[in-house]
Amino acid sequence: MHNFKSFAVFGTVLSLTACASTQQSTGQILAQAVTQNSVAQSAVNAGAVANAGSESGLVNVLVDQLGINSQQAMGGAGSIFSLARQRMSPADFMQLSGSVPDMDQYLSAVPQSSGSSSSSWLGNAADLMGDQANGLGSLATLAGSFKTLGMDTNMISQFVPVVLEYVQGQGGPGVMSLLQSALY
Repeated sequence: MHNFKSFAVFGTVLSLTACASTQQSTGQILAQAVTQNSVAQSAVNAGAVANAGSESGLVNVLVDQLGINSQQAMGGAGSIFSLARQRMSPADFMQLSGSVPDMDQYLSAVPQSSGSSSSSWLGNAADLMGDQANGLGSLATLAGSFKTLGMDTNMISQFVPVVLEYVQGQGGPGVMSLLQSALY
Protein backbone atom coordinates (compact mmCIF):
# COMPACT_ATOMS: atom_id res chain seq x y z
CA MET A 1 0.00 0.00 0.00
CA HIS A 2 2.85 2.36 0.88
CA ASN A 3 4.53 1.61 -2.46
CA PHE A 4 1.28 2.42 -4.26
CA LYS A 5 1.06 5.79 -2.48
CA SER A 6 4.67 6.56 -3.38
CA PHE A 7 4.01 5.60 -6.99
CA ALA A 8 0.87 7.77 -7.04
CA VAL A 9 2.76 10.74 -5.61
CA PHE A 10 5.58 10.20 -8.12
CA GLY A 11 3.04 10.01 -10.96
CA THR A 12 1.39 13.21 -9.74
CA VAL A 13 4.76 14.93 -9.59
CA LEU A 14 5.58 13.80 -13.15
CA SER A 15 2.21 15.04 -14.40
CA LEU A 16 2.67 18.36 -12.69
CA THR A 17 6.17 18.65 -14.11
CA ALA A 18 4.94 18.07 -17.64
CA CYS A 19 2.14 20.61 -17.26
CA ALA A 20 4.08 23.22 -15.30
CA SER A 21 5.02 26.49 -16.85
CA THR A 22 8.64 27.04 -17.72
CA GLN A 23 8.96 29.56 -14.87
CA GLN A 24 8.63 26.90 -12.16
CA SER A 25 11.45 24.53 -11.51
CA THR A 26 10.94 20.84 -11.00
CA GLY A 27 12.12 21.23 -7.41
CA GLN A 28 9.30 23.68 -6.64
CA ILE A 29 6.73 21.35 -8.15
CA LEU A 30 8.08 18.41 -6.19
CA ALA A 31 7.96 20.46 -2.97
CA GLN A 32 4.33 21.44 -3.66
CA ALA A 33 3.32 17.84 -4.33
CA VAL A 34 5.02 16.60 -1.16
CA THR A 35 3.40 19.41 0.88
CA GLN A 36 -0.05 18.63 -0.51
CA ASN A 37 0.42 14.94 0.25
CA SER A 38 1.56 15.77 3.81
CA VAL A 39 -1.45 18.03 4.38
CA ALA A 40 -3.82 15.33 3.11
CA GLN A 41 -2.17 12.67 5.32
CA SER A 42 -2.35 15.00 8.34
CA ALA A 43 -6.07 15.48 7.75
CA VAL A 44 -6.58 11.70 7.61
CA ASN A 45 -4.56 11.24 10.83
CA ALA A 46 -6.49 14.01 12.60
CA GLY A 47 -9.78 12.35 11.64
CA ALA A 48 -8.57 9.01 13.00
CA VAL A 49 -7.54 10.62 16.29
CA ALA A 50 -10.89 12.40 16.59
CA ASN A 51 -12.77 9.14 15.98
CA ALA A 52 -10.63 7.29 18.51
CA GLY A 53 -11.30 10.03 21.05
CA SER A 54 -15.07 9.75 20.68
CA GLU A 55 -14.89 5.97 20.88
CA SER A 56 -12.91 6.03 24.11
CA GLY A 57 -15.64 7.65 26.17
CA LEU A 58 -17.77 6.33 28.94
CA VAL A 59 -18.49 3.01 27.23
CA ASN A 60 -14.82 2.07 27.08
CA VAL A 61 -14.27 3.17 30.67
CA LEU A 62 -17.15 0.97 31.83
CA VAL A 63 -16.04 -1.98 29.71
CA ASP A 64 -12.45 -1.71 30.96
CA GLN A 65 -13.28 -1.19 34.63
CA LEU A 66 -16.27 -3.49 35.02
CA GLY A 67 -15.54 -6.27 32.54
CA ILE A 68 -18.84 -5.95 30.68
CA ASN A 69 -19.59 -5.67 26.97
CA SER A 70 -20.27 -2.42 25.15
CA GLN A 71 -24.02 -3.08 24.84
CA GLN A 72 -24.26 -3.53 28.61
CA ALA A 73 -22.20 -0.39 29.14
CA MET A 74 -24.38 1.69 26.80
CA GLY A 75 -27.63 0.34 28.22
CA GLY A 76 -26.55 0.63 31.85
CA ALA A 77 -25.27 4.19 31.45
CA GLY A 78 -28.38 5.05 29.44
CA SER A 79 -30.57 3.68 32.22
CA ILE A 80 -28.78 5.84 34.76
CA PHE A 81 -29.11 8.92 32.55
CA SER A 82 -32.77 8.11 31.87
CA LEU A 83 -33.48 7.91 35.60
CA ALA A 84 -31.67 11.22 36.07
CA ARG A 85 -33.75 12.81 33.31
CA GLN A 86 -36.93 11.74 35.12
CA ARG A 87 -35.75 13.21 38.41
CA MET A 88 -33.98 16.38 37.24
CA SER A 89 -35.39 19.69 36.14
CA PRO A 90 -35.23 20.16 32.36
CA ALA A 91 -32.58 22.88 32.79
CA ASP A 92 -30.39 20.64 34.96
CA PHE A 93 -30.73 17.71 32.59
CA MET A 94 -29.89 19.98 29.67
CA GLN A 95 -26.70 20.96 31.50
CA LEU A 96 -25.88 17.29 32.10
CA SER A 97 -26.60 16.22 28.55
CA GLY A 98 -24.51 19.10 27.23
CA SER A 99 -21.57 17.76 29.23
CA VAL A 100 -21.87 14.12 28.17
CA PRO A 101 -20.97 13.37 24.55
CA ASP A 102 -23.45 11.08 22.76
CA MET A 103 -26.17 11.42 25.41
CA ASP A 104 -28.84 10.55 22.81
CA GLN A 105 -27.09 7.27 22.05
CA TYR A 106 -27.01 6.34 25.74
CA LEU A 107 -30.70 7.15 26.16
CA SER A 108 -31.65 5.17 23.06
CA ALA A 109 -29.75 2.14 24.40
CA VAL A 110 -31.98 1.83 27.47
CA PRO A 111 -33.64 -1.59 27.30
CA GLN A 112 -37.41 -1.74 27.11
CA SER A 113 -39.04 -2.41 30.43
CA SER A 114 -39.53 -6.10 30.93
CA GLY A 115 -42.67 -5.38 32.91
CA SER A 116 -41.15 -7.02 35.94
CA SER A 117 -43.28 -6.15 38.93
CA SER A 118 -40.52 -7.29 41.29
CA SER A 119 -38.19 -4.48 40.24
CA SER A 120 -40.91 -1.85 40.58
CA TRP A 121 -41.93 -3.36 43.92
CA LEU A 122 -38.30 -3.19 45.08
CA GLY A 123 -38.14 0.44 43.98
CA ASN A 124 -41.39 1.30 45.77
CA ALA A 125 -40.34 -0.48 48.96
CA ALA A 126 -37.00 1.32 48.98
CA ASP A 127 -38.76 4.65 48.32
CA LEU A 128 -40.90 4.04 51.40
CA MET A 129 -37.76 3.48 53.48
CA GLY A 130 -36.56 6.96 52.55
CA ASP A 131 -33.11 7.90 53.80
CA GLN A 132 -32.69 4.53 55.49
CA ALA A 133 -32.20 2.97 52.08
CA ASN A 134 -29.17 5.23 51.39
CA GLY A 135 -30.31 5.98 47.86
CA LEU A 136 -31.52 2.47 47.19
CA GLY A 137 -34.97 3.76 46.26
CA SER A 138 -33.80 5.70 43.24
CA LEU A 139 -31.26 3.17 42.13
CA ALA A 140 -33.51 0.15 42.68
CA THR A 141 -35.65 1.31 39.78
CA LEU A 142 -32.66 0.44 37.57
CA ALA A 143 -32.83 -3.25 38.51
CA GLY A 144 -35.14 -4.23 35.65
CA SER A 145 -32.94 -2.54 33.04
CA PHE A 146 -29.80 -4.13 34.37
CA LYS A 147 -31.40 -7.57 34.49
CA THR A 148 -32.63 -7.13 30.89
CA LEU A 149 -29.05 -6.33 29.91
CA GLY A 150 -27.88 -9.58 31.51
CA MET A 151 -26.26 -7.97 34.53
CA ASP A 152 -26.79 -8.62 38.20
CA THR A 153 -28.38 -5.81 40.18
CA ASN A 154 -25.15 -5.56 42.19
CA MET A 155 -23.64 -3.97 39.06
CA ILE A 156 -25.72 -0.83 39.72
CA SER A 157 -23.52 0.08 42.67
CA GLN A 158 -20.44 -0.45 40.50
CA PHE A 159 -21.79 1.58 37.56
CA VAL A 160 -22.85 4.70 39.43
CA PRO A 161 -19.42 5.75 40.79
CA VAL A 162 -17.83 5.24 37.35
CA VAL A 163 -20.56 7.28 35.65
CA LEU A 164 -20.30 10.02 38.28
CA GLU A 165 -16.53 10.20 37.88
CA TYR A 166 -16.87 10.37 34.10
CA VAL A 167 -19.46 13.15 34.32
CA GLN A 168 -17.23 15.09 36.70
CA GLY A 169 -14.38 14.80 34.22
CA GLN A 170 -16.60 16.00 31.37
CA GLY A 171 -18.66 18.71 33.06
CA GLY A 172 -16.99 19.43 36.37
CA PRO A 173 -18.05 18.88 39.96
CA GLY A 174 -21.22 20.98 39.62
CA VAL A 175 -22.67 18.80 36.88
CA MET A 176 -21.60 15.65 38.72
CA SER A 177 -23.38 16.94 41.82
CA LEU A 178 -26.59 17.49 39.82
CA LEU A 179 -26.47 13.89 38.63
CA GLN A 180 -25.63 12.55 42.07
CA SER A 181 -28.54 14.45 43.62
CA ALA A 182 -30.92 12.99 41.05
CA LEU A 183 -29.73 9.45 41.69
CA TYR A 184 -29.64 9.44 45.49
